[in-house]
Amino acid sequence: MWYDKDYFKSSQGFKKEIELQLRHFLEENFLYWLEAHSCMSTWQNGPGAILRELHKWALFMDFKEFEPVILDFIRFEKISREGYMSSAPQVYYSGLMLAPLSSKAFKFYGHKYCIPAMVTSGQGHRWPRDGYVMKGTSTVKAVAFSADGTKIVSGLEDGTIYIWDATVGERIGKPLEGHESNLNSIAFSPDGTKVVSGSNDRTIRVWDVEAAKQIGDPLEGHDGWVQSVAFSPDGSKIVSGSDDRTIRVWDVETAKQIGDPLEGHDGWVWSVAFSPDGTKVVSGSNDRTIRVWDVEAAKQIGDPLEGHDGWVQSVAFSPDGTKVVSGSDDRTIRVWDVEAAKQIGDPLEGHDDWVQSVAFSPDGTKIVSGSSDKTIRVWDVEASKQIGDPLEGHDNCVWSVAFSPDGTKVVSGSDDRTIRVWDVEAAKQIGDPLEGHDGLVLSVAFSPDGTKIVSGSDDKTIRVWDVEAAKQIGDPLEGHEGCINSVAFSPDGTKIVSGSSDKTIRVWDVEAAKQIGDPLEGHDGWVRSVAFSPDGTKVVSGSDDRTIRIWDVETAKQIDDPLEGHDDWVRSVAFSPDGTKVVSGSDDRTIRVWDVEAAKQIGDPLEGHDDWVQSVAFSPDGTKIVSGSSDKTIRVWDVEASKQIGDPLEGHDDWVQSVAFSPDGTKIVSGSDDRTIRVWDVEAAKQIGDPLEGHDGLVQSVAFSPDGTKIVSGSYDRTIQVWNDHISLGASQLIRHNDWIKWRTNGDMIRLLWIPYPYRSYVFTAHPCVTVLSKRHIITMNHQSIVCGSQWAKIKKQD
Repeated sequence: MWYDKDYFKSSQGFKKEIELQLRHFLEENFLYWLEAHSCMSTWQNGPGAILRELHKWALFMDFKEFEPVILDFIRFEKISREGYMSSAPQVYYSGLMLAPLSSKAFKFYGHKYCIPAMVTSGQGHRWPRDGYVMKGTSTVKAVAFSADGTKIVSGLEDGTIYIWDATVGERIGKPLEGHESNLNSIAFSPDGTKVVSGSNDRTIRVWDVEAAKQIGDPLEGHDGWVQSVAFSPDGSKIVSGSDDRTIRVWDVETAKQIGDPLEGHDGWVWSVAFSPDGTKVVSGSNDRTIRVWDVEAAKQIGDPLEGHDGWVQSVAFSPDGTKVVSGSDDRTIRVWDVEAAKQIGDPLEGHDDWVQSVAFSPDGTKIVSGSSDKTIRVWDVEASKQIGDPLEGHDNCVWSVAFSPDGTKVVSGSDDRTIRVWDVEAAKQIGDPLEGHDGLVLSVAFSPDGTKIVSGSDDKTIRVWDVEAAKQIGDPLEGHEGCINSVAFSPDGTKIVSGSSDKTIRVWDVEAAKQIGDPLEGHDGWVRSVAFSPDGTKVVSGSDDRTIRIWDVETAKQIDDPLEGHDDWVRSVAFSPDGTKVVSGSDDRTIRVWDVEAAKQIGDPLEGHDDWVQSVAFSPDGTKIVSGSSDKTIRVWDVEASKQIGDPLEGHDDWVQSVAFSPDGTKIVSGSDDRTIRVWDVEAAKQIGDPLEGHDGLVQSVAFSPDGTKIVSGSYDRTIQVWNDHISLGASQLIRHNDWIKWRTNGDMIRLLWIPYPYRSYVFTAHPCVTVLSKRHIITMNHQSIVCGSQWAKIKKQD
């Protein structure tokens, strides 16, 4: 291939023939080529470097068609390298098998190998948002893009500096070494030829990027650790901030301090930055203030900017110089008007721990922040709101963040020793949501056979969906004159019941897609919740009129008097599995159990919640009740003893809107206003795994499929999401943030599957499946379809 590359480069006259050879290599032989490198152990200085050269050459030859293909293959090779360099079959298993459906690798090769037979569900459509993970040898304290966006510089706690290719995530040249202690801050010069670094050794050093050498002597003068450094926009000056409470400005060419130190802070100076015109410097300190300085006059401009309740860890100017952004230990980001010396709007809140780093996007419309809560967040400056979900993937504190020059990417550095590059605009949820409603989705439920989902919305319609095809079945069910608050299938799956703010309950024929008979009328307030009895002959409803009513489905009439006792709205109702009891939850903070035949309350109310009870459900054996509340907790109750079992289940950051038991009663699923779905172990009273994240709005309704393998959720974002419940209690957790899935046979451990880094949050086995869960991916693979040992070549389909 090295020969081909040089031949191609010097043979523009044979462009057509070269184009055919290149196409054949990319579309037919690329995976064989990687396999050969693995077998010959030439991966270390082989495929990655060659592909980067090939990309440059394709640009030179104006082969625009091949540029995205080569970039995709560079990403494929980078993500799967650690696996295939250890074992040739991993080219196909961890590489091709986990490649996104939209990737060029899967497009060219997916149909040639037995991939669809192995990935049973959840294969992603896009590469992970943290497209590249670059590993360091210690905590990554600082990162920055070069001005042209082609390079990234990272500074490590051990004092080492690395330069990286931003396109493919490969390290360039040797490390820059010289600091004698921890490195705290790093920055490129505007022309990209130099790097400046600040360290606990009290020095600032300037480095030649191309030569990978220090330029001249260290800049010395600070009496404390150097916490922050930055170049001026013209590259002629450097500003530094230190624990000695001073800011100093340095001449790059002479390597000398300019004028006296800038003094005024009463604490350590954590962060400094130049204004875009180079006339001002902004500084942030643990004295909780931000100060703006006149560079030429060497004086503070106006009063300090005050408002933070904690140390100011990071500051930056907007591209037009009119604003300053600051991040603090008080977990907030604040934006300031430089001229007026006042805070603009409310603080940006969302981080659960200290904000360590902030930066403006090149167009000034966004802010990125990195925090000790392990997340990166992007904010809309004008709207003062977070954009989308947090960028998650780091396993520890995020120390540094920066935008790429074109604003499409963010780079982050972390205590987990990695540098990650993120796509700012990438899709959040892999797998298509069920879309069609024109309003909030307020209720969802599976059919008894698990093949359908019903949803109710404030667009006044009910819709039925095919789970496997992820498509709506037929037209919406219309008739209600208000929002649909609750929907449920009958036990035989032939009917749907719905409750609405129009104060009526309606029963629908699923196959005919029509209402059956007249509405069930009697409530004097909104109908909040409806459910069928286990034999399908009755319906129970709960309403804002504080009553529960039971209805005969065939006669469409109310049975007996309303069940009364609640002092406020009834939010949720459900039948017990034997149909003899009904449970209800109310805004009066109580759960009540009712005898259906006697039409009376059984025992005292179940009390313990500190706010509205939003959702209740019986366990499959009828011995327990689960409740979810606006107090952010889920509680489990013993029906016979009328007492709470154990402590509340805590973890949600907002109201719990919906709860349900799994069919075997061992798990509970909950949906919340915090936009997450959580799965809980009933016996252990603990959350299982990470939250299921992907909705952009409140999660209003959740339910298990009848076989317990899936969860459906409905949200204010107008979508219904289907999730695989792969968090099996009987599963053995083989890997957590590790790399190989192994198979024990005849006492030996055979390496079966290597999991690429971005997919590695959790790996579970539950015969016959291996399940990989990451923040945005849920992938199930049938490991019985994976052939290994001498048989692995059978993965190739026969022509």
